[in-house]
Formats: sequence, structure tokens, C-alpha cells
Amino acid sequence: MRRYIITLLCAVAGLLITSCEYYGGEYYAPERMGKEIWDTTYKDLTRVNEILDYVARYNHLCSIEDETEREAYRIANFSNATINVEQNIHSIVHTTSYGTSYIVKIVEGENSWHISRSGGNGYDLTITRESDGNYAVYLNHFYRNELIGQGEFEVEVEYGDNPIISYTGTLTMTDYSASRDLPLTITTEITDALVYDSDSGISDGEMNISVYDAIYDTTDNITVHILKDKKVIIDILDTSTGYPLP
Repeated sequence: MRRYIITLLCAVAGLLITSCEYYGGEYYAPERMGKEIWDTTYKDLTRVNEILDYVARYNHLCSIEDETEREAYRIANFSNATINVEQNIHSIVHTTSYGTSYIVKIVEGENSWHISRSGGNGYDLTITRESDGNYAVYLNHFYRNELIGQGEFEVEVEYGDNPIISYTGTLTMTDYSASRDLPLTITTEITDALVYDSDSGISDGEMNISVYDAIYDTTDNITVHILKDKKVIIDILDTSTGYPLP
């Protein structure tokens, strides 16, 4: 993951780029690199959490039988959207504060949903219901700035006004910004369920993160422990460092 190391050396030490390239990966503080990897992964997970939370809220909206309660929940969660349902196709048109709009389209199957969103933050995923509150989620692709992501998760949802979502699985992010043919690939394996709700954010979980830099053919690995007291512990090589969660 030499591209990360080069960035860190330049930012921290103020060295010339040629100097950074000369030193390569030999001189660096592992805890700084671990924090850099985690900061990037946290942003990716934040986007995944937003997508899962959105789907959970819409599913809960559809399940509310009382018309008055359903309308109150719609106003609280989808006030900027126009919802149109024709047979098994749900079209949710959102208007942004910039005067633009994007569409979330849900095609409802017998035991699954196929969901896609248009626009720069677009995504495409398939959700299969396994049992009450438990789902297999295939995030076929989504975009976060210059990164493209894919994921496969086992998800459990505790429904309510503010859904609580927990999941394990694998997230792969590919960054083509430095090289289209030799990208940077970040793979996150969530081994202990990541727990999220929009009020508290991430409150639990454990994951192994691997970063492969195809330009330099290097791989770096960290383990991240998210604690219930809103702290994160990052293990890299023989160091273990704690930070507050954002």
C-alpha cells in the first residue's frame, strides 16, 4: 500500500514528492497508516449504512397499516420525495436542495427487492428476505467519489421509528484515481456484526481490512475493533492504537 505511505509522508513531514517516492515504504509510522486506512474505510461504511438505513425505513413505511401513522412516518422520513407505486414497482423521486432530483426504483419480487438509485451517488442492490428481520444483501455496485464499491452482507434489522441495523460480510472498494489498470483495492471483512443506527452511528463491530496496491504489488492489513463506548482500536503490525469514533 505504498501510495498511502507516500501520501502520509508528504502530509506529515512536508517532504518533496521525489523524496517520498525515494523512501517508498521503508520509513513510516504504522499507526498513522492504520488510521489512514480506517478513515477511508469509515467513509465507505458510512455510505453503506446510509443505503441500508434508507431501505429499512422504506420497508417499514410499507408495513405500517394505519393510514395516519403511515403518513406521519412518510413526512418524517420522505418529505422531499414523491412516491409512486404501480403493481410491483416503487418509484421514489427525491428533490434536493440544489433543485436537482434523483430516483430510487424498487422492483418487488416474491421474496426479494431489486433497488437502484440514479445520479452521482447511485447504487444497485438486491435484497432477499431469509426470515423476519433477516436478509441477504448483495450490493452490486455503489459510488463514493472516485471509489466504486461492491458488498455481500448478512443483515439483521430491528424495525421502528429509528431502525437498528447489524451486519457481517465483505465490502470491496476499488480506487481507480491513480491508475485505471492498476487500482488500489480495499477489502473489509466484517467478522463481528457492525451495529448502526442513525442516532448513535456505529456502536459495535470488528473487521479485518486489507489494502492491495497493484502499482507496487503490496498488501497491508489492519484489524479494527469498534467499542460500545464510541472508541475504535486499530491493530497494525505490532501496534495497537485507540481513537474516538467520529
